[in-house]
Amino acid sequence: MRQHICDTFIMNKKPGRPKLAKEQKKAEFINLRFSSDEAREIDTAAAQAKQMRSKWARNTLLEAARKSVTKTVDTSPEKV
Repeated sequence: MRQHICDTFIMNKKPGRPKLAKEQKKAEFINLRFSSDEAREIDTAAAQAKQMRSKWARNTLLEAARKSVTKTVDTSPEKV
């Protein structure tokens, strides 16, 4: 009788996506609700940008937030 020994084959790597570096992790969630029409508009815009919906939404929200912050920060020199 011949025995097959498989325990010499050891998998060192776990299956799945590799872990991200600490600075690359996205841990915060923002939950938003949209109507069906709004969701279709978002899906269309994401598809036109050739991005997944979540990536498109993240990029668009961050761009809008950065523009908003830039507009509200007064960079003019103080008048004495």
